[in-house]
Amino acid sequence: MHRGRGRGHLGLRTYVLFSLLESPKNGIEIAYDLVRVLGWRPSPGSLYPLLMELEREGLIEKTDDGRLRLTPHGIDYMSSIPFAINIRSITFMMEALLDRLEKRAETEGLSEEDKKKLKDIADKILKLIDAL
Repeated sequence: MHRGRGRGHLGLRTYVLFSLLESPKNGIEIAYDLVRVLGWRPSPGSLYPLLMELEREGLIEKTDDGRLRLTPHGIDYMSSIPFAINIRSITFMMEALLDRLEKRAETEGLSEEDKKKLKDIADKILKLIDAL
């Protein structure tokens, strides 16, 4: 078995890519993201080889300032995997999407139609939470 391809590898890989979906980051920022979401930090011996692997696969790349970001291939890959791994992953994805929405809304604005759709989604989420 290839080192790093154990049971938790797919989960760590997915969470790292989720983190980079939010914004470009360096390894330490990714590790802090994982602490915030998962409650634990991967060792450098787990995280950095995974980052090199993702870079070799063309899913991430270094920016001019040395941070890592998803490539167009990485964004396509993220859209092809099931995100609903568990509640934590769904929450993490929603936080990342909220951050991206906030940044896009600041630069692009929101149409009234977009505002209505987002409000409808938020209402459904609140109803679901109340029902649980």
